[in-house]
Amino acid sequence: MLKKLFHKNVQWRRVWLHVPHGVIIGLLALCPITWKIAEIAWEVFREYEWSEDLHTHDQAWNDLLGLLFGIAIVALLALLASAVLIIWLTGRLL
Repeated sequence: MLKKLFHKNVQWRRVWLHVPHGVIIGLLALCPITWKIAEIAWEVFREYEWSEDLHTHDQAWNDLLGLLFGIAIVALLALLASAVLIIWLTGRLL
């Protein structure tokens, strides 16, 4: 399914290599105190990859895709954790 969803030139090794960076940025984005650090890290990573792609033409969008996958993983886990917490608290209060 993923091969149909994405272009056939996706370099999955490079995508999965950058997922941990996305997880770290996603975790930083969850806390109001470190939100700005996550925003700066995202901008630095995006600008670096964009400038690298300008002179090396190495399809840096693979790296950005990995970063976005990592952020999405953290977002989905945070959503799941908050849903479980709400269900648990509702059960305790009723």
